[in-house]
Amino acid sequence: MAEAKKKIKGIDGTTESGFKYSISYSKLNNFELLDALYETEANPLLISKVITLLLGDEGKLKLMNHLREKDGTVPVDKLQLEVAEIFKNVKLKKS
Repeated sequence: MAEAKKKIKGIDGTTESGFKYSISYSKLNNFELLDALYETEANPLLISKVITLLLGDEGKLKLMNHLREKDGTVPVDKLQLEVAEIFKNVKLKKS
């Protein structure tokens, strides 16, 4: 007898820097996201695509504005840390 898998509706969270996010189950369960994550191993520039697939256009803009420096730039290293933290939180909440 097969056990029914618990389906999550999505993940809400806040990073240590204070960025609040909400990711739907459909975005987490998207093969294109998985594919883009794999492709970032060979081409780190695809992180922008990963962020869009994960957070959507509006969420990506909110993240960039959250990290934006006074001079108007968005530091790549901070962006990568935020995305890594979001994925870590997603993994922890699914367990």
